[in-house]
Amino acid sequence: MSSLQGIASIGQIAQLAFVPDDFNAAVEYWTGTVGVGPFLLIDPINLTGTQFDGQASAAEVGVALAYWGDMQIELIKQHNDAPSIYINPPWGNRQGIHHYGLETDDIAAAKQVATSTGGKIIYSGFLPGGAEFFFVETVTGQPLVEVIEQTADNVAFLNKIKDLAANWDGSDPLRTSFR
Repeated sequence: MSSLQGIASIGQIAQLAFVPDDFNAAVEYWTGTVGVGPFLLIDPINLTGTQFDGQASAAEVGVALAYWGDMQIELIKQHNDAPSIYINPPWGNRQGIHHYGLETDDIAAAKQVATSTGGKIIYSGFLPGGAEFFFVETVTGQPLVEVIEQTADNVAFLNKIKDLAANWDGSDPLRTSFR
């Protein structure tokens, strides 16, 4: 934790995430117009223990991850109509930033900070490899905040994606492997 106050004290912003209406057009925008890439497609992403608003969640989602320097850009698509932060109002189908992600080494302390500032944890679970995450709603209508536990496995995986970006020549903008 830092000397900052509130949610900002949890950690650095490491991610900007979007749930685009047209996933392929979003990939083209980010890779062609902005020049960020390549995106690594993880579809489906095998989340476990997910809870949405206190109930087990059956949302099936895929993500594409890329880096712009140290900032991760995440594009998300949901494949089914299970209730989730990705399709249910007021969070679903929003234009612009859906959520921003913070990294933490202390997920329990991050939850305490998030809830003590008036935030409500509305979605949570575990990433492949076991890193815990949760989403907190702070103010209705504003982007959600995702807090992601930084385990050694998670950091190593994300560093591989950063390496792809650092050496990207503009070819093969949407990949399914680290080649």
